[in-house]
Amino acid sequence: MNCDLANEIIFKGIRVYGITGRRLFKTWYRLTGLFQAGLNIKPVITHTFPMKDFARGFELINSGQCGKVVLDSGSQAR
Repeated sequence: MNCDLANEIIFKGIRVYGITGRRLFKTWYRLTGLFQAGLNIKPVITHTFPMKDFARGFELINSGQCGKVVLDSGSQAR
C-alpha cells in the first residue's frame, strides 16, 4: 500500500497512532468501559466473515468499499 504523506496525512492535519505493548492493553480496558456504558459499534460493522474466509475480508478492506470488517471464529458469521 502506498501513501502520499503530504496530501493524505500532513496537509489534512491527521495524527497517526500505532498501538503496541502496554498501550494495547490500556486501549482494551478503555473500550471495555465504553462497551459497558452502552457504546454500540454495530452501525460501523459493514461485513462479517467466518475466520476461514479471512482473505475475502482483507480483499474487501484493501478495496476501500467497507466500514469495519469482522472475522468471526464462531459459526454465526453473516
